[in-house]
Amino acid sequence: MLRFAIGNHRKSLRRRDAVASTRDECATRNSNPSLARWTLLAGAWGDEILNSLARLLEQPEVFRLMATNPTQYAHPEALVETDWLEKHLNDEGIRIVESNEDILLYDTGHIPGAVHIDWRADLQDPVIRDYISPEKFARLCSRHGITPDTTCIFYGDKANWWACYALWAFRLFGHEKVKILNGGRDKWKAEHRTMTREVPKYPETNYPVPKKRFDKEIRAFFDEALAQSKSGKPLIDVRAPGEYKGEITHMPEYPQEGVLRGGHIPGAKSMPWKTATNDDATFKPADELAKIYLDQCGVKSGTDTVVYCRIGERSSHTWFVLTYLLGLDNVRNYDGSWTEWGNKVGAPIEKGGS
Repeated sequence: MLRFAIGNHRKSLRRRDAVASTRDECATRNSNPSLARWTLLAGAWGDEILNSLARLLEQPEVFRLMATNPTQYAHPEALVETDWLEKHLNDEGIRIVESNEDILLYDTGHIPGAVHIDWRADLQDPVIRDYISPEKFARLCSRHGITPDTTCIFYGDKANWWACYALWAFRLFGHEKVKILNGGRDKWKAEHRTMTREVPKYPETNYPVPKKRFDKEIRAFFDEALAQSKSGKPLIDVRAPGEYKGEITHMPEYPQEGVLRGGHIPGAKSMPWKTATNDDATFKPADELAKIYLDQCGVKSGTDTVVYCRIGERSSHTWFVLTYLLGLDNVRNYDGSWTEWGNKVGAPIEKGGS
């Protein structure tokens, strides 16, 4: 933030702009009031103080302190609130997407205009354990009237757990315009907002086949998770504490799904995914999220982080928090997760811990 302010101000000095116009420019480019104050002060201090501040920023511990104590989300535009969405249901250029753990919920009532994407039938390959091909993704989007310029607003049950999974899958195929409805289906219903059973029909589009899947960028595989473990880099297990400790091999109150061994990947920190949410299913403020993940889990900018759970669905929620709300660009979701690790011959396992 401070680097940004100083750089902008130096440009302003070269242009002989007045302090007032510099302040206006700062307000336009970034709504952070702290940044505006820095820019204004810089105008009064002059080049000598600016150079001192620039040297100060060369000290890693100073910049680290600023980067790890955020006062707002890194990408607040990645969230929309229920009030806003209710007023923009019919806007062109958006598509509301419901994705739930309970795939029958959509038919009982959904946000007007929302399409349904089934995390299993629509996003998973029916034969091998993997996601659909780029060709099938293009057909899925075309069927729902989505283009690469469409802003997809995802929401669902369980505090947007599965909505984040669908969003992560869309990012896997390079769809950039994605957002989450803060609070999801739970908050929308709690506020008694309009629901409908009417299934919308949109003109089919011709979504281009993505040239690639971004597996290397936002997805981790077994060997990469193993390397993460051996190197001691941040590895976050977002399952329930009992799963992490090896006391159970499935989510509490869920059926056993065939995992042969319990425990966690050596070196992984336990931080259940729902720690990031409030009671109303909205996300916690940026400063609280920073304490959870940066302070307690050791996540930091410049160091790769891998998150995992059972099949990658709960960890996609944590991936969204780290990537969009805290602004880290080096987080990958290990979607093979414990159903792969706990069944793999020779995979190292730890039990216990907290």
